[in-house]
Amino acid sequence: EKKEEKQEDSVIISSTELEDKGAYYFIPTALNLEEDRDVVSILVMSDTFGTHSLEMLADIPSVDILIHAGNFTRDGTLQQMQEFNEWINAAMDNKKCKYALFVAGNHEITFDRACYEKWRAQQIAKEQQQQNGNMEMEAPTDEGVADGGGQNDGNEDGGGQEGVDSSNDADGGKHK
Repeated sequence: EKKEEKQEDSVIISSTELEDKGAYYFIPTALNLEEDRDVVSILVMSDTFGTHSLEMLADIPSVDILIHAGNFTRDGTLQQMQEFNEWINAAMDNKKCKYALFVAGNHEITFDRACYEKWRAQQIAKEQQQQNGNMEMEAPTDEGVADGGGQNDGNEDGGGQEGVDSSNDADGGKHK
């Protein structure tokens, strides 16, 4: 004999179609983002790989909190970090966000001193060998650093990075 159970409380899950705004996608809402003081607007971005510009700021909406979830540089150089910092400050100065939060991704190798020091040593050795006319190099591979380093591995999405071993990452190291 089958029993039929009636479920009085149910949750309806439906998909929401995102609005393509060119530089970002907007999740439609009935909330009044401009007038309701209880609404907090958040913009999340990632994997911009140093492509920050004032023109880019013009294309994004003004929000309360801007979160950059990693890979804001190509290979984490001090200059790229400074350029990103200037861009974040310009976003705040231009009232594009009240607060900014960023997370270092696998391209921000300078946040991990040991990884950066190994990568930098390899770059110096590579430059010295190139100056001596020897274009081939066998670099050590240990604890997170592979041969080469710092440049895009040729993936069209810009993900992956020579110089950082991502073989143990579930997602291939492209999004941390």
